[in-house]
Amino acid sequence: MPKLSKKDEAAKMSITESRRRKEIALMQLREMEAARKRGELIEAGVAESLITELGVKVRDGALALASRIAARLPSEWRRQTFTVADAEVRAMLTAISGAIRGGGKPRGKRKARKAAYPKAVA
Repeated sequence: MPKLSKKDEAAKMSITESRRRKEIALMQLREMEAARKRGELIEAGVAESLITELGVKVRDGALALASRIAARLPSEWRRQTFTVADAEVRAMLTAISGAIRGGGKPRGKRKARKAAYPKAVA
């Protein structure tokens, strides 16, 4: 049997590698299909819809917090408490939104701010 040239040897390796990659891809497809049938895998669109729905519920609930907290306090504290709580909730939601849009990367340190909280009644 004649000896293969380096070029022919490289071509043979390339064909072997191509077949190996094809077999791996087919195996992965079969595994994904089996996982889907077992209910372990869902469509990306379905997952996106579920996450969006959850995000809307969290956002709406968080935005309602300031009003609900202020309503439980004496009337002289309500406006100031609402203002502070609303600002904090909005800052938190903005940070979450930025992290989502930025691929989860932190956007730097948040500047500390001194809040004017109402004084406790003795």
